[in-house]
Amino acid sequence: MEYLERWRLGNEVFGDGAEMLGIIADPRGVRCVIRQPEVEAADLYHPHPTTREIYDWMWDAGFAYDSGAWVREADGVVVTDAHVGNFIKTKQGLRPVDVDVSRTGDAVARGISVIPWAENPANPDANRESTPPV
Repeated sequence: MEYLERWRLGNEVFGDGAEMLGIIADPRGVRCVIRQPEVEAADLYHPHPTTREIYDWMWDAGFAYDSGAWVREADGVVVTDAHVGNFIKTKQGLRPVDVDVSRTGDAVARGISVIPWAENPANPDANRESTPPV
């Protein structure tokens, strides 16, 4: 269930739109089938941002880097695996596509709400009435 919660949280935090299609069994165990919306790169030959661009984008989204993870104190969201291969540079800005999203136990215990993508300053549509880019 923790795996599915990370995907749900990623949808909420980054407006990802990933969905669970089902569960399958194979000889190695049970697996979840997940589908993510296609994210079109602004430049097909250079689809990924630089580490510096990711740093700036995460900072704009309210995160600070701490011991190998990006932490947003305001809502206790923690992002790991945020390397260049897990971001796509789109015409609208950066989009995380395979980062791990979780929350601190303290934020959950205190009932602190997650800052949704629609209200995030890193969202290019945050100041307009529209749906998050995918």
